[in-house]
Amino acid sequence: MVGITWRGSLHDYRIRRDAQRFVSHTTDLSSSTDPSNVSVQIIDIPKELCEVYERKEIGQPVTLTGPYSPLEANHSSCHYATKMRRVQIDGESINSVGLEEEQHCNYRRLLVAFGVHLSQTRQIVSLRHTTLMPSIRGLPALIAMIFAPTIELRLDEEGKMKTGVLCGLGFNPVTNTSLYPDHDMDIGFDVQISTEDLVRINEIRKQMNLALYSAESAGNKDLMRSVRRTITTELQKLLEAKRPPNRNNYFGTFQWNRLNPDDRVPKMAEDVSPDHLKLFPLHDDVITRTVDIDDEYRLKMMYHLIWLREKATITTFMCQITCELCDMDFNFTSDLFAHLSSSQHRELVRQLQLTHCI
Repeated sequence: MVGITWRGSLHDYRIRRDAQRFVSHTTDLSSSTDPSNVSVQIIDIPKELCEVYERKEIGQPVTLTGPYSPLEANHSSCHYATKMRRVQIDGESINSVGLEEEQHCNYRRLLVAFGVHLSQTRQIVSLRHTTLMPSIRGLPALIAMIFAPTIELRLDEEGKMKTGVLCGLGFNPVTNTSLYPDHDMDIGFDVQISTEDLVRINEIRKQMNLALYSAESAGNKDLMRSVRRTITTELQKLLEAKRPPNRNNYFGTFQWNRLNPDDRVPKMAEDVSPDHLKLFPLHDDVITRTVDIDDEYRLKMMYHLIWLREKATITTFMCQITCELCDMDFNFTSDLFAHLSSSQHRELVRQLQLTHCI
């Protein structure tokens, strides 16, 4: 499982943009013959440009890389064993260069690979026969929770929201160490995962248990037909659900048994024998505390929404604006205008009872 992000390529784009301004600025100064007509302007020069310009002046060779598209996506592994290694897709793969379709959305996408190989230096993970999954917000975490043998949910410091999940084979209850640490995955939630989502995931796992419990189950056509129908229905509801973004910064620690036992909510299936749930055990939920929206935050968001609406209709085509309510960045006013009309943004505004600001 590989997560995708485009922030690195956007950083490269900003460096190249500053480079163009820097070259244009120095050219204007050098072409001016009258010193009195030269206007002094203070511009921010990135450190990378300063180093390149100094090498050029003293005659040293300069190594150039790129060009890279600002929409080009970077890849990172979700497993503990390859978390800090660079991920590289085989050059002959159709996904060797991926472009982010929704540049303003800070959501991860899912890329799966049939062949995973380590380089001789064991610093580069090479992927072959890759498939880019659909752009569904929260899909990496949902897929991991459906098929993971064991999970442990994470809460924020105040215990008001689920922020991530640790997936793997579980841990030793005596030493609290992972049973198979190399394949553990600590995934942060970029959308809010609700108790209803956990109920649907457990229903899918229960149906998979019924289908794979014994050879007799596979021969029961009525049972298999019912299992397929139930899984299809629950999976469709799970993937089509609209979820607000999760604005909490999550840093995976890959440490098990960090959850307070009092916060666990065991999930039991009354209509299925526990012996039938050994392959895909049902996941425990966690207790979240009530989120109180104070008047100060609501007032701040009201002025922010009014400001966003003005920016979307008045400013020029290019912009650098962040919707603080949805935690989304925009570089074009057209994208900002479309976002303000989206159902996701309107739902968060409705929750704050600020529909008059839409």
